Amino acid sequence: MNRAANANRRLLSALLGLCLVGAVACGEDDPEATDTSNSTSNSTSNSTSNSTSNGTSNSTSNSTTPDGLTCESACEMLAMCDPIGNECPDVVASGIETDCATECAANPGIILGAVESLGECAEYAPILADRLGAGEMCMFGDCMPAASDYSPGVEDEWPECISDDGQYNQIEMVISSIGRVGAFEEMAPLLWENPNTPTADDFLDARELYAVDEGLDSRVQRREDEHYPKVSDGNGGTLSCRDAGVPEMDPKRCVGPALILPVINDAFQKGAMGEDPEVNAARLEAALLWFFYVSSYKEATTCTGTKKDCDSAWAYYTGGEPRDSGYGLAKELQRSSKWAHERVWDGILAVRCWRDLDSGDEAMDLDTRDRALSQMDKALLYGVSRMIEDRLLAMSVSTGTEREAYWAWLQIMGPVLDRELMERDSAIATSLAAFFASDSVTDEDITAAVQSLRGVFTCP
Repeated sequence: MNRAANANRRLLSALLGLCLVGAVACGEDDPEATDTSNSTSNSTSNSTSNSTSNGTSNSTSNSTTPDGLTCESACEMLAMCDPIGNECPDVVASGIETDCATECAANPGIILGAVESLGECAEYAPILADRLGAGEMCMFGDCMPAASDYSPGVEDEWPECISDDGQYNQIEMVISSIGRVGAFEEMAPLLWENPNTPTADDFLDARELYAVDEGLDSRVQRREDEHYPKVSDGNGGTLSCRDAGVPEMDPKRCVGPALILPVINDAFQKGAMGEDPEVNAARLEAALLWFFYVSSYKEATTCTGTKKDCDSAWAYYTGGEPRDSGYGLAKELQRSSKWAHERVWDGILAVRCWRDLDSGDEAMDLDTRDRALSQMDKALLYGVSRMIEDRLLAMSVSTGTEREAYWAWLQIMGPVLDRELMERDSAIATSLAAFFASDSVTDEDITAAVQSLRGVFTCP
């Protein structure tokens, strides 16, 4: 079965399972009456998904909503959801119940959060459609690329180039950024994917991985956000964010040293002292994902004058892995929106295509560059918004330390969208900025935030 067909099959599994939880939408009077003895047979088949990769212990596959409904009970009733089944009869397969059980084992908080928070099949079905990479299916939205986008292997407006085989073709053989993403993956089981509460030693061991020579720490300390203009010296020249005093002059441009680094240092220090370990693990994960997002865009931009930076843009997103895999940000985006992941990959290939067509030491075709950068960044922002949406939904059915960890992650990643939100809808931007700055939020606040994000960040 090819990738698209498999994604479609998994999509229907989760969608039908979700829809069936809504008794009004699906016409079921007693969803709890169904026997669930066989629904967990595949609960370990997706053990590497680590559904709560935010510093909390993984949720169990029998998580329940407050009224007692389980993710598995929804999977038992898949074929009874007419609103989806009637529109997608050709892709309803005999194995969808098993696939839904696998999804429940991996991400019960997100699934149950969507059902509990949004309530109606028409509202939560599109979220799961997007999550599994088939937003264009079942009349849940058109996610096809724009005519001006680069699309490998299909007819588009771009000339033939090196990316047309659908693979990333490296400019140089050695890409140091891959090792930095690898360090993030090594930190994960110590901290945000640790099934137990991280210890002080776990934080110290993770700190060593973070601080190796030419590793993550060295790049966080100097990372600049190319969405903003360079820092001016007031005399027609520019300043480097690596220099003392400059980050304080423009924290948004000097995002690494001014905004990301303080979070990382504080979280490591508090975690090593045994203070709120789950929360501080979540803060570290969020800060580093923020760094990967900024770095992918930064390297794609500076590839204009340094060709090998295109390799780093690809590496910071994927960890050097192929399209169907990925580490770091790519892994997280695939969990939240397989469609976003596909679109980011196309955007990265657009950047590589531009640099193949414009192959001098200094690129000259800046119009094509900007088309590629825009395509890539829109997809990245869409993916970040879906990651935030997922954590909001999981938070809505969480309590105690788990809920605090979700909120700590969200308060770091949520504001990453501020710039784009302000450009698209200033009223929603202001509302969401206040939401993420709150000390605590209600489930009603969470539902409103999810709906706001959905309204602004549509398929790229």
